[in-house]
Amino acid sequence: LKLLVFYGSAKERQWIEEGFVRETNFNVCLTTYQILRQDFHLFERKKWFYAVFDRAEQLPNLRSTPWQKLFALPSEHRLLLCNGFSLENKSRDELDSFAEFLLPNAFSHWTNGDRETRSPSSIDVLRPLILSRSKVEVKEQLADRVEHLVF
Repeated sequence: LKLLVFYGSAKERQWIEEGFVRETNFNVCLTTYQILRQDFHLFERKKWFYAVFDRAEQLPNLRSTPWQKLFALPSEHRLLLCNGFSLENKSRDELDSFAEFLLPNAFSHWTNGDRETRSPSSIDVLRPLILSRSKVEVKEQLADRVEHLVF
């Protein structure tokens, strides 16, 4: 796979844009949320096969600008990666955001009134889509903890 790291200052990214425009130059593009927002005009021109977003738990609800940008990114498949994610600790808006991002066509018919009375809930929709492992389940795979005391 050919990786394009789309990162740096605006001046540094200018030379990357040339390779970015030609689809055959890379298979994977790695960037940050900040760069995605700043250079969204470039990202929205492409039809992405996968759009994978890490640290999705840091994004606010679907009415926020970051989510609106992610919703507008054309892709066939979407994946959210979350760290320390617990469905039970998320607000209804956050769960709606995740569900509507991952399955946009499944929720496109909801009105504001439907959001309050709908069934099934977003948590029920999301639960089968989540791969979640607790520390107990992966304890054997974790490296030994190392502490360094610095005085």
